[in-house]
Amino acid sequence: LRYNVDVRAACVGGGDAAHSTIAQYGLQDYARVVPPRADVRSLYAAADVFVASSRAEGAPYAVLEALAVGTPVALSDIPAHRPVAELTEGAVLAARDPEAFADVVRSLLDERPVVDVTALAERIDLKAWAARMADLYERISSQPPARGQP
Repeated sequence: LRYNVDVRAACVGGGDAAHSTIAQYGLQDYARVVPPRADVRSLYAAADVFVASSRAEGAPYAVLEALAVGTPVALSDIPAHRPVAELTEGAVLAARDPEAFADVVRSLLDERPVVDVTALAERIDLKAWAARMADLYERISSQPPARGQP
């Protein structure tokens, strides 16, 4: 809003917490909470920018889904997002504060980077990832239970 840009935001899911945050900051005219839905692809495709301001994340599937339809992403600078930012110019890291995110979103809106979906798909090796996950589960399942656990 500080850039005088006509912004509309959608938060998919989030429930009462998302509604409260929107009300707390007086953003009712700019943001809405959308109920969870199976087909979020159309929402990603309609967005000019996808924002992932996570404090922590396992695998950033939503980020990859947004990139897969060519939508650039503004990402919090957390360990799970850093490898994604290395994959494409359409993924930009921001410090976890509102000013930094506003700057990154504005730059993505101004520059309109093209997300090369084909090149991105070639750089993500799902077979290698699946093998690493299978190895991790195998190592975890072969360990004795923690004390006090059945």
